[in-house]
Amino acid sequence: MNSLTASMWCLPRELRSARIDLFSRKALLIARSLSSSPLPPPPSITQDGKSLSIPDPSYPGRYHAIWLRHHCQCPECMASTGQRTVPLSILSGSVRLTGAKVEGNRLQMDWELTNGDPHSGYIDMDWLKANNYSKESLSAYNASIEPTVGKTLPVMEHKEIIDSTGGLWKWLYNLNNTGACLIKNVPQDLSSYRKMVESVCPVLKTIYGEFFDVKIETDPINIAYTDEALDFHMDLVYYQSPPGIQLLHCIRNDSCIEGGHSLLLDVLPVVEEMRKNHHEEFLTLTKIPATFQKIHFER
Repeated sequence: MNSLTASMWCLPRELRSARIDLFSRKALLIARSLSSSPLPPPPSITQDGKSLSIPDPSYPGRYHAIWLRHHCQCPECMASTGQRTVPLSILSGSVRLTGAKVEGNRLQMDWELTNGDPHSGYIDMDWLKANNYSKESLSAYNASIEPTVGKTLPVMEHKEIIDSTGGLWKWLYNLNNTGACLIKNVPQDLSSYRKMVESVCPVLKTIYGEFFDVKIETDPINIAYTDEALDFHMDLVYYQSPPGIQLLHCIRNDSCIEGGHSLLLDVLPVVEEMRKNHHEEFLTLTKIPATFQKIHFER
């Protein structure tokens, strides 16, 4: 018999933006605490006021006026919670920079807007560096994301996640950058399991409930409840909002058990390989909508 496993789902991918904002705020705090670099030279604004550049290799490329206005961090534009309050309507017209200078660790700026009042505000220099979107920065970031196929997954202890915010952050970081994380010594009781997961997000209810056991049955309705080996696949793709995170909790795995190994595949290098070597098929898969459907007439 395969090892007994429990699984659950969390928020769908549409709600991941809140998690991304969490990463952005955390990155800002880390950047502030670690920064010791000297301030860059004064910024240079283009003649039309549409963008500015900072003559320092740490800030490659240009920052556009509309992007800078949208990310202004002054009290008028950002609540104490760290969330932006800039109305998007003011960005629909022309946005021009009329002044910019570095004061302390802030880039102070002045804007003129056709759909809003003139504004003076600032952006943290460390945040500006961490969120640089030039081609050089994006290329360097993409190059740092290596395929994880055949490599060791990040491993953490359950206690590390539960006992510290740093451990929780590390777990989220591993999920975001690697896509998977192995957590050891998770207690068998459901309450401890739920507590760990709900420290990240609420449990998503599905047609299988919040939790369900994956084990061999005599009259299975799904191949998951058999001892058949499963190839690479994604669960619940026929949902309008497929689960964003899935957790498998191994409760028991006797030494006499054969098989039952979990295989994970990083699909990003597969997609990139297909884009390069099978471009027409790649375009078909990315441009033509497809519908997934599961029908079980006896349920």
